[in-house]
Amino acid sequence: MVVYFNKNMFTNEGLVNPPYFWDELLNLNSKLTKRENDGTIRESMIALGRYDNVNNSKDILSTLLLQSGNEIIKREGDTYVSTLDIIPQGSNKSYLETILTFLMGFSNSSNTIYSWNKTMPSSFDAFTGGKLALYLGKSSELFKIDATNPNLSYDVTEMIQTKGMNKRTYGDIYGIAINKKSKNSGVSFGVASMLTTGENAKNFSKALSLPPVLKNLLAEDPSDPYMYSFYKSAIITKSWLDQNPTSTNQIFRELFDNILSNKLEMESAISKAQGQLSKTIIN
Repeated sequence: MVVYFNKNMFTNEGLVNPPYFWDELLNLNSKLTKRENDGTIRESMIALGRYDNVNNSKDILSTLLLQSGNEIIKREGDTYVSTLDIIPQGSNKSYLETILTFLMGFSNSSNTIYSWNKTMPSSFDAFTGGKLALYLGKSSELFKIDATNPNLSYDVTEMIQTKGMNKRTYGDIYGIAINKKSKNSGVSFGVASMLTTGENAKNFSKALSLPPVLKNLLAEDPSDPYMYSFYKSAIITKSWLDQNPTSTNQIFRELFDNILSNKLEMESAISKAQGQLSKTIIN
């Protein structure tokens, strides 16, 4: 996950750099979110606080949890357990409750950081349409952004960070596997090794415009400015054991819906999500 930002929207407000920490958004919103006389949002600083019309919602939530130190799913002995409702020492709120309170402030019209609501288009469409200053997206979306609006003036930087915590961003990690029923596993292994090592891995990375996994390749500084940001982001990338992505996406969607629609109190919604996530774990 990285940050794509609209250069024109920033320079028009005399802003040089995108935010590095989440709390910087509090001061930027009054400059980057524009409203009509009736209060309708015309241009938005960032798309947060909703689920269905915020692209990569699950990945954004994963990023903030990982930045806070919550592993989401962790190993305990020979089993895996969900950590969604873990409460840090010295606090009466879980990491997740703190994060959700922060995120949902962006979709609360009475909040000073209000910049998004359910009537808005998808965050991808808003960004490529020149109406969203900050888009939290995947490095793999670069080509799609260019194809959708070749005239968009934008740049890419690392994911916004949490103050006082280790630098983290969430990422999908792809691997090559060999079918155990393969009749020619030796050759298959050779091809897999060829694709994932040395110059071939480097060329594979360039062709897909995605950073490599190999640390020796990530140590290089690519000349392309977009790839430079992608490489730096790959170094701080973490993931979690998501055994059923479709189910977990629905769990997080329901978590947001339960809170935003007042179906459940925050703690109850988190407790329900914790139980649901635990059921997806295959030990």
